[in-house]
Amino acid sequence: MSRGALIALALLAALVRVGWEVEVTGADGAQGTLARHLLGDERAYDALARDVAADRVERTRAFYQEPFYAWSLGQLYKLWPPDELEALPAAVPHANVHRAILWAQHALGVLLVLLVALLGARVGGAWVGGLSGLFAALSAPLVFHEAQLLKATLGLLVFVLCLQLWLDVLQGKRRAAWLGACLGVGLMLRGNLYLMLGLVLVSLLLPLGLQARRPRAAVLVLVLALLAVSPLTLANLSRGEFVLSTYQAATNVAIGQPDDDDPTHGLIYEPLRAGRGDAQFEEVDAVAVAEQASGRTLSGPEVSSWWWREVARRLRAHPLTALQRVGYKLAHLVHGDEVADVKDLAFQRRAIPWLDTPLSDLRWFGAWGLLGALLLPWRRRPDLLVLRLGLLTVGVTLALFYVMGRYRLTAAPCLWILSAAWLHHVVTHWRGWAWTARAAVLVITLGSPWALASWELPSRVHGDHVSFANAASAARSAALASTDGNSARAQRESALNWSREAVRVAPLFPAARVSLWRTLGMRSEHWAPDKRAIADAAWRLLLLLEGLRTDTPVLSVIDGPLAAVQALASQLGARASRSSGLDFVAPLLPEALAAVARDLVDDEAALALLDRGLALDPEAELLHADRGRRLRHAERPAEAVLAYERAVELGLQSAELLNNFANALRDLARWDDALARYDQALELAPGHPGVLANRAKAEALRAAATPEQP
Repeated sequence: MSRGALIALALLAALVRVGWEVEVTGADGAQGTLARHLLGDERAYDALARDVAADRVERTRAFYQEPFYAWSLGQLYKLWPPDELEALPAAVPHANVHRAILWAQHALGVLLVLLVALLGARVGGAWVGGLSGLFAALSAPLVFHEAQLLKATLGLLVFVLCLQLWLDVLQGKRRAAWLGACLGVGLMLRGNLYLMLGLVLVSLLLPLGLQARRPRAAVLVLVLALLAVSPLTLANLSRGEFVLSTYQAATNVAIGQPDDDDPTHGLIYEPLRAGRGDAQFEEVDAVAVAEQASGRTLSGPEVSSWWWREVARRLRAHPLTALQRVGYKLAHLVHGDEVADVKDLAFQRRAIPWLDTPLSDLRWFGAWGLLGALLLPWRRRPDLLVLRLGLLTVGVTLALFYVMGRYRLTAAPCLWILSAAWLHHVVTHWRGWAWTARAAVLVITLGSPWALASWELPSRVHGDHVSFANAASAARSAALASTDGNSARAQRESALNWSREAVRVAPLFPAARVSLWRTLGMRSEHWAPDKRAIADAAWRLLLLLEGLRTDTPVLSVIDGPLAAVQALASQLGARASRSSGLDFVAPLLPEALAAVARDLVDDEAALALLDRGLALDPEAELLHADRGRRLRHAERPAEAVLAYERAVELGLQSAELLNNFANALRDLARWDDALARYDQALELAPGHPGVLANRAKAEALRAAATPEQP
């Protein structure tokens, strides 16, 4: 390609990215809020990067996820520390400090556009290269992922570099060492590059329609790849575990193969436990589920082995369903629909409609890329072989795991180039075909995008509910952090509106119900919580969780009269759980039970719910505190004292808790202990009138109960 064409592509790609940042980041409403906050995996990468920068990374087992991206961010944080570097990640909810890093990722995206154009030119000349670069420059999914603190951009750049170097080696150039090193770096970014490494070795050791085998190059590629990943292997060995890089793959495969006969399940990511979709819970839950089933503490490799056995069990139990799932997942490789993520592309793109066109997604290129992969020449074409095997790498990843926009994005460069190559092939061969061949080619070229678009995949998820729930979460953080009353109330109102919209769009989405309940329950001097609204949201959340636990349909009831919600929730509470149903809802169910218990007048009924919650989470300090309050109200002060003691042992400290604790001790005439707890409460809330009054009452009662000395 000419230098002028490359410069034009770079300028176009840069303008698209500037437009995205100006319009999406500056948008009002939920789109702008999502763009300005770290969410999901972004928070996890940011937290780990802060730990790297502060030299406080402490792992006791092998790495679960590929650490190279977070490690790279940590090095940047050392050079240019973000605000509050030493703070806990939860205290830094805004992404503003990362704008320069995101702009750097946009710069990598522009470089990626040029690499795609150059690879396309190697396949079909300047015409194919220019079209491929144009498709990449206008890609909304590409710029969308560049604008997040995610490894997708860097991983995709390494992927395309590997394709370039792979083609070099197949064409006899001495680039095997570079290819091996590039693959090694990729293995520390994306585990699916193990698949590409295997395919590279196969292409070098078997002829596959090419001129010669290259065993020396294969050995060099393998050695350099292992050498590049060796720091990670050694770090894992230093923790006493032999893991080549990470041990997450088996869990992801298991998530992609749910234990039922519904082929539409397991197509998209579902957390191992309800309400635990955030990246910070992935490893914790994977380990916890494996250890609970095994009945002992497990190492990283043992956790991985347990999940692989679980995968085998599920496949044996549902082989035909597993095959159907694979077919559906592979369809996402070329389908135009984008699977919703923590930040949903379709939702965000509403703020920038000029990127909502068939030229900016896979509505056309998926179908044309598939045509190119199937119908372009198969022999003596190392360039097309590399593109096909690159596409196969992504396809196998989706088939084994689940579909996410980030995962499917890796296939885009291959599809762009194959699309351009197919169109070029049609134009250049048009005159040589008979009219029947022309008609057939025209029909499949123009009809295939329409056919794919008309096929609505069973896993299609409109991500509005996810986006609104996440935007509400960001608005809650802003409301609680704001010192200005008007700003705090406005943020809270936004959080309420977005939570309600998430519930409206997806009534059976646990995160939406949780978001509404937590937003209503926020405490601040700037507003008074509506206790009835909080209780209403809590009951509906509990009904949803009980329905998930028992596999009972609740859609017809959940947004109806509250009395019907309460009756069905109470009825389901007495039912046995379906297989794995209790494990799935266990993280949220104790909170929901406690929230509903606060709404009950009957102490014994409330205590029964609290006991259920504590059976699931014995270390839930708030439930112990609520239990203490109910026991004292039921005139069982000795048991109340034990409950309060447990809450304090678990780390709960508040003036309200200590005051209630002291009142229970006072009921037992343990005057000295009661006065000590009152004093602790006053240390947390000096001059609190209620605590002072209770303390004075305790002193008076002690004086009245103590006989005067003669």
